[in-house]
Amino acid sequence: MLAISLFGQDVQQVKCSWYHWDPYQHIDQSKKVSGLDHALVTAIFNDAGIDVIYDQTAKDTWAKNQKDVLSGETDLTGGAFATDERREIYHMSDPYRYEWNAIYLRPDEEELRAFNDIESLIAYIEANDIRVGVIDGYTYTDPEINAFIKRQEERGHGLVKATSDEDSFENLVHHHVEVVFSDRIVGAQIIWKNEWEGQVVEHTIQLEAKPIHLLIHKDTNPERDLIYQGYLESFNTSLTKLQDQGAIDDIIGQYLFPVLMNITVQTDWFKVTDLIGVVFFALAGLLIGFENRYDIFGILITTMLLSAGGGMLRDLIVGRDLVFLSTPDTIMIIIGIVAVGTILLQGHNWLHKKFTGYRKFVTKHGYKWKVSRLLVEAIALGAYTIIGVGVAIEMQLEPFGAWGPLLGCLTACGGGILASFLSDKNGTVMVRGSLDPEVSLIWGIVFSQFLIWQTHRLNPNEVFMGVIATIVGCTVSLLFIHFTRLKSPRVGVD
Repeated sequence: MLAISLFGQDVQQVKCSWYHWDPYQHIDQSKKVSGLDHALVTAIFNDAGIDVIYDQTAKDTWAKNQKDVLSGETDLTGGAFATDERREIYHMSDPYRYEWNAIYLRPDEEELRAFNDIESLIAYIEANDIRVGVIDGYTYTDPEINAFIKRQEERGHGLVKATSDEDSFENLVHHHVEVVFSDRIVGAQIIWKNEWEGQVVEHTIQLEAKPIHLLIHKDTNPERDLIYQGYLESFNTSLTKLQDQGAIDDIIGQYLFPVLMNITVQTDWFKVTDLIGVVFFALAGLLIGFENRYDIFGILITTMLLSAGGGMLRDLIVGRDLVFLSTPDTIMIIIGIVAVGTILLQGHNWLHKKFTGYRKFVTKHGYKWKVSRLLVEAIALGAYTIIGVGVAIEMQLEPFGAWGPLLGCLTACGGGILASFLSDKNGTVMVRGSLDPEVSLIWGIVFSQFLIWQTHRLNPNEVFMGVIATIVGCTVSLLFIHFTRLKSPRVGVD
């Protein structure tokens, strides 16, 4: 029932059913209901002058939510896909957001991972009696999945139903099922929070997005049902208004962007990107030291500055712990590269002095040395630009569209500016004609805007492709600038 009388009240209230479905609905640190669906439904109804009441202590399931709204125990619930059956027994709102489902399985299920379409995968699952984890009462975005679940229910086996996605993933990790169907962002967050990146993977099959609606009680009493129809009309009217104002997109970004990005910066490939930056900048520092005839100490300082200088400046500015000082593995990698590289370069010098043929070979192919160094620096620049953007995400700096590129540029180029003081008495090369900062800043802007756009797609695989594209983009841009001899405009009198 409604929290107050349905008739003649100045303040209207509706009671909303919910269940734990992080990040859409959950209890936050203040012990209150929070999440994306909570924020959207509350904002839309509040715009219409209606308060939304949640039972903070409820530990319901999705199946119970639907039953409570159907019986009138509660007035509405969010997070529903549209079906003909639901339209018959509920009032269904206009869509207020979209949702993507995904297929999850263990990495060792190679036969299941080989399929490229949902129809073939389901046919194989049915033919081999493979166990599948689903949420009780949940309707999925793909009609093939829903038809499969119905067939399995009629057969009476093959499905392992759970009351929450967390339980389904627990079943998958502990080999109680081989496949799990889930909301993509919910599944990705569960994997991230439980550190299951090596135990659970998302299938490459992409399922289409479907709109999400509000289910509102449909009363058998025509007079009382007019009230619920009024709630439906108020919700739809305010929804359209807030969509036109951009408020709905702002709320979606506020809740889903941090979730998607935190998942992204914790992935193995993002950590590999950081390692790529360290290794390639260390190699660049080694080559710079060799060209400038530094001693072993000078080479070590140069490589340290290139690999960590930008990151340390960035961390000092944003008030972050100096990660470089607390990661001995990174320091050992740099020292190892310097030690091995110095030995190899000393061998190169010895060969260059002793053998005429070797000197001629080096002279003939000297340009390849310069191109190799440029390529190493370009890859490192792209990798560190991405890492800087990732730190802006980690620190939740706003506006992200500005902080992301700035920290990306500082991480990528700050070390180069510091290292340039060792070889340039009149100022730093990095800010006297080099276009490295501009390239990093531009690709930082592109990557940051791509991530903002990704908030509404929720596809970690596409984020990975964005990382690759950014590194390639930085590399190609710097190679183009080198061969066309472009320079940054300089201010002042020569």
